[in-house]
Amino acid sequence: MMRACSWLLLAAFFLACGGGGGERSLQVSVRTDFAPLIDFSSVRVELDDEAFETLQVRPEQDFIRGVAVANFDELQAGTVRVRASLIAPSGAPLLDRLVEARVSGPTTITVTLTRSCLNVECPGAGNPAATECDNGRCVVPGCSPQRPELCDDSVCLSPAECPEVLESCGEVACIGGACLFETRDGDDGCDPGAVCVPGSGCVDQPISDLGMPDMEVPDADMGICEEGAPCEIEGAACEDGITECSTGEAVCVSVGVKEAGV
Repeated sequence: MMRACSWLLLAAFFLACGGGGGERSLQVSVRTDFAPLIDFSSVRVELDDEAFETLQVRPEQDFIRGVAVANFDELQAGTVRVRASLIAPSGAPLLDRLVEARVSGPTTITVTLTRSCLNVECPGAGNPAATECDNGRCVVPGCSPQRPELCDDSVCLSPAECPEVLESCGEVACIGGACLFETRDGDDGCDPGAVCVPGSGCVDQPISDLGMPDMEVPDADMGICEEGAPCEIEGAACEDGITECSTGEAVCVSVGVKEAGV
């Protein structure tokens, strides 16, 4: 009964923050305990297999607590399907998850991608509709921090319900119903510029050059890849460039020689 009441309180809180009338829009945040710039360097969010946005990761972003990755405006009322993917520094997919969200006004959805889901195949032997992994267990696509009542018993209410941490530099946190591995604060954790990684201990976080040293990244302040945005190609001042996001990262490609006087 206590767990059911906690779910209802969480759902009421997120409904108050993310629902309501007015313009129908969707903000997608991603929460993960994979190490930024070590395990993944970008995050891609797709809406209904059509629109998408890509965020290039920066070291100051706190993905444990959640980072806003994408905003979609002028949506039709109803249920939408959101897929968030973590992209490794090599460009290969690391982990992805589908979440269904109901849009009736300004709406917020959080997609949680945990280390405990890395080798989990869904659906398992139980519910065939439980095609997604949350907190190490198979759940239905509607399961999210905004709709914890659809997550069955996959959510945690305290760190005591989470697996034991084996790395001395790390600790477990229960955030938004998910067990997340994070670096300890203070002297028990890692030196500045390093993060605690399961199986590896303290690992220095790479400098955030986004893996693209030969080009200027468009919209660097926002960190979102904007398809078709003008960009400058380093060492090729006479050529026009536009941004291409098809690989999940911003790439500046030449579209020809600039006009005289430009």
